[in-house]
Amino acid sequence: MGDTSKTTTFTVDCAPGQLRALNEEFPRASIILCLFHVCQSFRKKVISLYGQKLPFSFQTHLSKNGCIEWLIRVVTPRILLNVKLLFRFWHCVRIIDLIDRAAGAYIRSYWLRSRSYWAASHNRFTLSMGNNTNNRVENSHRQLKRYLRKNNPIEMTVWKICRWIDHDTQKKHMQGTFMHCKYYRYDIPENLKVILRRLTPFAEGKAVKDYERHRLDDFFANVTTAKFKEGYHRFFVDLHLVTCTCWFYCAYRLPCRHIVSTFLSSILHSGTLVCYSFYF
Repeated sequence: MGDTSKTTTFTVDCAPGQLRALNEEFPRASIILCLFHVCQSFRKKVISLYGQKLPFSFQTHLSKNGCIEWLIRVVTPRILLNVKLLFRFWHCVRIIDLIDRAAGAYIRSYWLRSRSYWAASHNRFTLSMGNNTNNRVENSHRQLKRYLRKNNPIEMTVWKICRWIDHDTQKKHMQGTFMHCKYYRYDIPENLKVILRRLTPFAEGKAVKDYERHRLDDFFANVTTAKFKEGYHRFFVDLHLVTCTCWFYCAYRLPCRHIVSTFLSSILHSGTLVCYSFYF
């Protein structure tokens, strides 16, 4: 298949079973909690700690969009409700520090540092939850395409038009090359072209190669008939009518090996042509 890279970082949720299994299987790998699950847990703790219901838009705390909206309101305290949320948020952080210092240090180093970046990116439609580790396959350009589609449709349209023009130009060039290679142009006599039109492409190429090797230009200009002798049988070839007296031509009315050999053989002393074993 392809090259493989060593896994150095795992992104998991808060399940203790996954953490124990990964620690035993990959003792040297770094294990980071999923930032979305951390945000989700913070929201649950804030709601359960104060026992106060939030507005309807924040009720679905299990959804990703609900957690993101709650995070944005926590990061940007502009109204009184946001100030209360911010106070409750930092109060939960202090409680976590008192209960478990290691957990508090982990949250401050890995999660609090990027929460402002999440809020700013969400406003520009390029939000990424930070789970781009090397143990999964994700499309890194998905959010960028979404940003271009929503914020700059003109740029996206121009980019698609340019791609289409390049693809169409390349396709036309390939079609022209294919059509040019489809038809062959040989520097051969006219009487040989008549026979080549009635042959298969393989036999045509074979005959032309042998003709170029022998170079019998003077012979083609003078010879009009030929005689072949095979055992007790004799066959006569007429180059003007492109006919032969052999059984193959009489049965199928196709150029036989005697007709083609007339153009590809050399002259003997008696003027009779020697037939090659040239089958099609």
